[in-house]
This record gives sequence, C-alpha cells and structure tokens, in this order.
Amino acid sequence: MSKLTHADLRQFTGSEQVFRHSLMRSMTYTEGVQYLAESGGAYWLIDKVACLQLEPKVKAPIVEAEGRPGSDRRADLR
Repeated sequence: MSKLTHADLRQFTGSEQVFRHSLMRSMTYTEGVQYLAESGGAYWLIDKVACLQLEPKVKAPIVEAEGRPGSDRRADLR
C-alpha cells in the first residue's frame, strides 16, 4: 500500500471497464475506484458503499439539482 497523490488519481477521467462488487453483484464501479482500493488499501470503502446501498434513504431516486448559471456541475474535491 502506497500513499496516493492527486496526480495518481487524475488519470482516471472515464471508464472503459467496470468491476462488480463480490457480494452485491448489482453494484458496479470504475477503474479509478479499483485502483484506489488496490493501491490505497481501500477495499473497505467499496464494502461500506455497498452496505449503504441497502439503506432506504440511499436507495431513493437521485434528483439532480440545477447548477448555477454557467456552472459545468463539476466539483473540486481537493
């Protein structure tokens, strides 16, 4: 397990392959999440997200909020 940097994760901007959670087969995730799990030792995070998918509030349909005028709806997660 190594320390991950912003540059390590910046390479993941799309997805050509998806992975399925081993127990919750309906949950899929991208190469970036797989890299985070393998390189950062964060398989626990994928399991936590899978467990939260069973919560009624989380299972509710997603309603997309309107962005501010001129907003491209991206977030800076630094």
